[in-house]
Order: sequence, then structure tokens, then C-alpha cells
Amino acid sequence: MLKEYCETKSICIFDSQDVFCIANEHFSCYNMVNDIYNLMSGLRLTQGGVHLGHYLGCLSPLDNIDCDRPIYFVIRDRGTEKNNINHKFLIDILIDLSATKYASRIKFVLQSDLQSYFLPIYDYLQDIITLNQLQQTHPHKFVIKKGDTPIYLKDFLFPLESVCTYFILNVDKVLMNDDNLKVVKFANLISKKISIRLNSNVFPQPVLVHGKLPRLLGYNYEKACKANNNVIFLSDTKENVEHKLNKLLSFRYLFRKKTDLAIEREKRREDFVIPDDFLPFQYLYAFSNFNKDQDSLKLYQNFDELSRIFKKEMHILLDEIRENRSQIQEKPNILMDKLYSDTADAKIIAKNMMESFISKLEHNEIYHIHSARRNSEEF
Repeated sequence: MLKEYCETKSICIFDSQDVFCIANEHFSCYNMVNDIYNLMSGLRLTQGGVHLGHYLGCLSPLDNIDCDRPIYFVIRDRGTEKNNINHKFLIDILIDLSATKYASRIKFVLQSDLQSYFLPIYDYLQDIITLNQLQQTHPHKFVIKKGDTPIYLKDFLFPLESVCTYFILNVDKVLMNDDNLKVVKFANLISKKISIRLNSNVFPQPVLVHGKLPRLLGYNYEKACKANNNVIFLSDTKENVEHKLNKLLSFRYLFRKKTDLAIEREKRREDFVIPDDFLPFQYLYAFSNFNKDQDSLKLYQNFDELSRIFKKEMHILLDEIRENRSQIQEKPNILMDKLYSDTADAKIIAKNMMESFISKLEHNEIYHIHSARRNSEEF
């Protein structure tokens, strides 16, 4: 049915509480409408490795989801042909994620192998979604001016591409930091619109689930990301980790203007809350069993003890991952086999979801034809 559809078609915000959860809550696998939903990581890797910001938003929430459901990591590639993939980059991603304690729950999926299943949704949404909505939903606002850097269609369509991925993999929870909340809201809105139009629950209405913190800051108190050159990678050597931990223990950047922390201070119009705003406390809270209410003040009064405990906890986490990486990277073929096997499984889910969607479209179309004919006869 899906193949026939694709061949015949020529197709080359709510309140945040509706779509927002934190990982301290526990979630069930089941829903009264669907059987079992799937989880998906919001991680979008195009270059570089996995870092602690990714770990916080896209992996640590699994600790508090009440089931062993797998989590899908969709890898943005340009095709399964060997020439279209940066092989080393791909292997590094697989090794980083497979070295974590969540490896048994992770499934890897090549995005290019899913895109043909987007077509029915793209077609149906042509008169539902506006360009303004796409522009407002994108994490980076586009302001098109003469002489600006060109905006490519693949970048502009990123929100819609994400929504389609959630839908075809039957995803009800997206694990990532809150800076992409707009995309999840967008998916939630579209799912509701489709359900109303077809008078049926077609796709899940996904929510965003993040770790203990909504996002992670780097040593310079800006968002932890590769572009800001302030992240700790899972693949960093012990020496590099030690150097970066020392930066996090520095007060040098704490009160600088134009950092994410300074902007947040202006929003809430309060003085800085020490020690909560000091990064070592944030990292301890995010990546260990540190109780910030009971332990923060005690450690803040003893900087040497804070430094010792902070480094100890971070090294425990990263040493285990580093040891696992050293064993896994000797067998890259096993990871590639898993990638293709997981992608094949994901394609089955996508095929079933799209066939169900097309079936409901056809039923709805027949219903409207009969309704129009009946109204015409009555007239």
C-alpha cells in the first residue's frame, strides 16, 4: 500500500506543561489508545563526538522511565552507500553511545533509510502547516535579509523532518535538553490536528523528557556545545578530563556578562544563588547521587572537599565509559551490523505506521465522499 501511494504521488503553542516532563518523574510504557510507544533521543550529531550535555539530556532520563523500552538514536546521514557516510565519524558515534551503561537499550537508525516513509505525511500536511510555523519552530530563528548566508531547504525543514521521524517510529517521549522544546510542541500540535481531522488517534502526542537539569552549561557558563568549545567528550583522555574539570572549578567566568547564567539572572531578576549556580554543584547534581539541598552548603564552605568530591564523581562516570570504549572500538564490524539490523527493525515500524495512516486517510476520504454525495442528494 505504501509503495503504491509513493508511486502515485509526486512529492520530490501549547502551554509548556502539555509537552514537558522532567526525568525525576516515572513514566509508564502503556497507553489506553496504542499498544507500546517508543522512545527517541533528540540527539542530532553531524560532526564531533558525544559529550556530557548529550549524556544528560538524551540518556540519563532513561533511569526514571519505568520499562525496558529501547531508545532510538537517529543518525543524520546522506544514504547507506559507503561513499555517502563519513565512516570514522559514524563509528565514533556508535562507540561513544555503546560505551555507556544504557547500551543494551539503544537502537541506531540511519535517517536516510526512513525518509521515504515521510512522503504521505508531507503530502497530507501541505495545507495544514504554514511556512511561518516552520520558521518559528526552528531552534535557530531565520531572518532572511539580502546578503545573508543562504538558508538551505534541508535546514528550514528540520522541524517537519523531526516531527515525521517521531510519528513513523511511534514515539511518545523525546529525550533531550529543553532548548528543542519548540520542536516537540510542534509535533504535539500537528498530532492533535491530524487526530481532529481524521477523527482518530493516528500518531502519539510526544512530550519532551530531560535529565535532572533542563540543559548543561560549560565552564564559561554558556550552553555546553561543540560550537562553544566548552564540553567534556565521552572520548576525552583522563588528562583532558582533569584539565576541563579544573576549568569548571574556576570562578573566573561566573559573573561575566552575556553568559547564559547572566541572561537567566536578568530574567528572574534575582541575585545569583550560590552555590546552586556554581557549575560543580550542577554537575554533581546531574551526574551523581548528590543531594543539592543537603550537601550544597556544606561543600560550598569547604572548597577543597568540593573539588575532591566533584573530581572523584566525574572520573568514576567517565573512567567506566573510557574503559568500555577501549574494548568496543576493537570490534567496529559488530557495531555496523547492529546499525543495519536496528535500521531494518525501525523500517518495519515505519512501514506499519504509514500503512495505518494511509488506511485511515482512505477511510476518511471515502466517508467525506459519501457525506458530500448524501448532502448533494438531499439538496
